[in-house]
Amino acid sequence: MRNLEESHIQQALIKWARYHRQKYPELNLLHAIPNGAHTTDKNRCRLISEGLLPGVLDLFLPLARHGYHGLYLETKTEKGKVSDEQRDFIINAFEQDFCCLVYHSWKQGVEYLLWYLENPITT
Repeated sequence: MRNLEESHIQQALIKWARYHRQKYPELNLLHAIPNGAHTTDKNRCRLISEGLLPGVLDLFLPLARHGYHGLYLETKTEKGKVSDEQRDFIINAFEQDFCCLVYHSWKQGVEYLLWYLENPITT
């Protein structure tokens, strides 16, 4: 089950992103991947059948920048660590030229988004 503190960190980052969409219209593409959402076992089985993939990171920005095809972000608390499934996803995504970053505060998440957005578009 998702840590409530992680949820608050992610909500703060999303609030920042929504507020800054006029300056960075690309943020309209930023979306959550609710893999860690609390649900019933029956519903989780249905979601897995529909393509839910354990280990996928929390947020995705499908935007090519800085030699990457897109940006995945994982929300963690200050002491939080990625799971083995998340680590494997990060390795596989990097091999396919996706940037994967883990942030431990909403401010760090903002720093990562700004770094990513302010790099030139690449193909």
